Amino acid sequence: MEALRYAPAQSSFRQSKFTKNDAVPTLSTAVNCYRRKPLICAALSKSAADVLPSVEEIQRITPPASAAAPPLMKVSSSSLQCESGYLFPNENLGDGAVSEGTLNAMEYLTNILASKVYDVAYESPLQLATKLSEKWGVFSFKLRGAYNMMAKLPKEQLERGVICSSAGNHAQGVALSAQRLGCNAVIAMPVTTPEIKWRSVERLGATVVLIGDSYDEAQTYAKKRAEEEGRTFIPPFDHPDIITGQGTVGMEIVKQMKGPIEAIFVPVGGGGLIAGIAAYVKRVCPEVKIIGVEPFDANAMALSLHHGQRVMLDQVGGFADGVAVKVVGEETFRLCRELIDGVVFVGRDAICASIKDMFEEKRSILEPAGALALAGAEAYCKYYGLKGANVVAITSGANMNFDRLRLVTELADVGRRREAVLATYMPEERGSFKQFCELVGPMNITEFKYRYNSDKDKALVLYRQEIYSMYLIHFRKNKACVGLHTELELDGMIERMKSAQLQTINLTENDLVKDHLRHLMGGRSNVKNELLCRFVFPERPGALMKFLDGLSPRWNISLFHYRGQGETGANVLVGIQIAYNELDEFRDRANSLGYEYELETIVNGAPLVPALCIFGDSVVDVGNNNNLQTLIKANFPPYGRDFVTHRPTGRFCNGKLATDFTAEYLGFTSYPPAYLSQEAKCSFLTGVNFASASSGYYNQTAELYKAVTLTQQLEYYRAWQKKVMNSIGKAKANATFSGGIHLISAGSSDFVQNYYINPFLNTVYSPDKFSDILMRSYSSLIQNLYRLGVRRIGVTSLPPTGCLPAAITFFGFGSGSKCVARLNRDAVSFNNKLNNTSQYLKARLPGLKLVVFDIYQPLLDMIMKPTDNGFFESRKACCGTGLFETSFLCNKGSIGTCSNASQYVFWDGFHPSEAANEKLAQNLLTQGFDLIS
Repeated sequence: MEALRYAPAQSSFRQSKFTKNDAVPTLSTAVNCYRRKPLICAALSKSAADVLPSVEEIQRITPPASAAAPPLMKVSSSSLQCESGYLFPNENLGDGAVSEGTLNAMEYLTNILASKVYDVAYESPLQLATKLSEKWGVFSFKLRGAYNMMAKLPKEQLERGVICSSAGNHAQGVALSAQRLGCNAVIAMPVTTPEIKWRSVERLGATVVLIGDSYDEAQTYAKKRAEEEGRTFIPPFDHPDIITGQGTVGMEIVKQMKGPIEAIFVPVGGGGLIAGIAAYVKRVCPEVKIIGVEPFDANAMALSLHHGQRVMLDQVGGFADGVAVKVVGEETFRLCRELIDGVVFVGRDAICASIKDMFEEKRSILEPAGALALAGAEAYCKYYGLKGANVVAITSGANMNFDRLRLVTELADVGRRREAVLATYMPEERGSFKQFCELVGPMNITEFKYRYNSDKDKALVLYRQEIYSMYLIHFRKNKACVGLHTELELDGMIERMKSAQLQTINLTENDLVKDHLRHLMGGRSNVKNELLCRFVFPERPGALMKFLDGLSPRWNISLFHYRGQGETGANVLVGIQIAYNELDEFRDRANSLGYEYELETIVNGAPLVPALCIFGDSVVDVGNNNNLQTLIKANFPPYGRDFVTHRPTGRFCNGKLATDFTAEYLGFTSYPPAYLSQEAKCSFLTGVNFASASSGYYNQTAELYKAVTLTQQLEYYRAWQKKVMNSIGKAKANATFSGGIHLISAGSSDFVQNYYINPFLNTVYSPDKFSDILMRSYSSLIQNLYRLGVRRIGVTSLPPTGCLPAAITFFGFGSGSKCVARLNRDAVSFNNKLNNTSQYLKARLPGLKLVVFDIYQPLLDMIMKPTDNGFFESRKACCGTGLFETSFLCNKGSIGTCSNASQYVFWDGFHPSEAANEKLAQNLLTQGFDLIS
């Protein structure tokens, strides 16, 4: 295997006061993508340990915010998920503004070239290597930034000493730098810090103070003591001098790389390393891509780029603890927003696979954060089919203990598709176990567990098999576990199971199964009102008692599985019997614990449906029209002012749409993204929104306004189906299509924006005849969806169109604020036809669940009786004049926009407010139980 090696000959430190044992290493890996597959090559430090900051070290290290600074928006990591290897683009590349007091790109370049890093470090050579087994020796990049900042401090400040809060490499970097500069250093570390870490800091001459149960508490102590004693607080990443020090890594790579570089992959935590590398490389080699790599569950930088501002993750995954940061730095975000090309996501399994690859090649073991960039480079090359190009991956850290190594070993083969996990249900009959083994065939089984359960009529078999798979299989009353040789053999075995009437499910990607269920015996018990949730317990005495004390004595624990992973927190799966009406109390108590947690099921259920797909018009459009050459858009203020991001998204509302609330009620953690948006390229497996404002059953309506026709929306849906099949396989994809809910909202634009104002229609067709035309289009749409495997469809009726504020203005002709009766009569007639047509289709199409949601009456009730429904105004809209704007839609220049939209039924002249949408969604849920039963 050919490689480009980035490694010092012996030691990165000048041998003045230091010995080889003082080394804190790092690894830089280059991936050379050749003809068939990328060839991996690297340069590694001597021990490659302890490079990126730990989860405690970087969770909330940000510069002190001014009193006027608004709080950071909290978001979920699951709200932005891309296919592994896909480059989530930085759309602001090159647009960064330099505010007063911050450094520009040239100043960073100059400072990197003049960095004091080389007082203590040799330049790390990058050289061609034929094997990864050659020795490397590179020190931690954390030392670079710490020393560069401390070396610039005035003598009087050094004499007063320095202090930092850390639980890993930053602590060692500060300690080593203090030793070299002859100053006193105090390191505040959480009491949960493993002894091996704080002992190594003590050996470097620093004073270690173990304080607090979390990093936040240690940081608070450090900053308070710095203020009291006049010490200088040394941050881990968010300071220009720290960033400059880390930037020397980029300088060395560019200086020594022979030949062009396609991209440099950098692990992203707080952002100091990637900001420093980008500040140098983009100035001297702007054609080189700078790509960050983040775990799926620790994607703070990507989400910050996505939202255009720094955000805080509500929870952060701790597996790659060196990059497990909730908030990126202020200065690092500014630089990344301006300079980096994008971010690639990778999963836990892929990281473990890269750790195993490195061990097999080099006999060196990386920690998860150390292998992150390597996994990202491989995924990127695979996704884009990159060949014949040089890419460099900055990989650092081998802070691995045996507890975590156990988990890595279990997941590595899953990451390389050499094992799979499945579940199979089988009747508990004599001979069923033998039948199951015959169906598995001549596979090399690596693990097999079986347990009889007398309380069930099904057995659970969990098993692993060697090759590209690992299995979990459920029978009636038992449990077992195995593995498999090739993906074709895996598919063949699943087909054999199905042919024998044994339902089989592939659970290879299910983290709950891999972390917990495969270690439990007996399958699921018949427990009523059982809530399954995963907690992260801090690894400290008393954590379990605190948890138990926080629960209500009314609740019974039905399951408990603890699994230590060598981290500061341990994954715990808990089953608790809780009545549905006590869920809010449970959330309050769980939040008060301060432990991170995630609900796995809602009472006795898994997610209610596998996907939610949406078709239609502006009532449900979430931003597709943003990407079209049309005037019908809502991507400007004040639209979106009350949405979770407080920014316009393309929704024709002040906040959430009825379909957004529906997604929440169904248990989804994010809303189906607009199909034409960048987000849909990432988060698409649980559904997509195809709706386009001004679309309708009559294609000419959409064409009139240059929107996406329903016919084209259906074609987009076909393309989405192919993408899902390619991602999760045909069997699972078909289950998603048939089990997912498909919502359609159309017809209003056909009448209000076309028929009533178009003499070429209203002089040729009566409203009744025009409705017949629309019904034919509706019937064709349902039948086409049915042919594509769709079995659960919900379609909304027309609203009382004569009561829309804009309709009253246009067609009321002096009737004041009264609804236009003829428009409402047309809507009622259309709705009757819609119900009749739907009944006919259900009778004709076996297995089809088709529900017509009546929004006419609920919305009419809000309009006619606003105070009874909690509203103040129902005849005028909140936005602008509340009737009709000369610019068609209200905008930030519209006069008269209300301050509290929740008091209004309508947001603008055509669309309901968020408050009205919430009430409509509650009605949809009540009417749509048949779709989820």
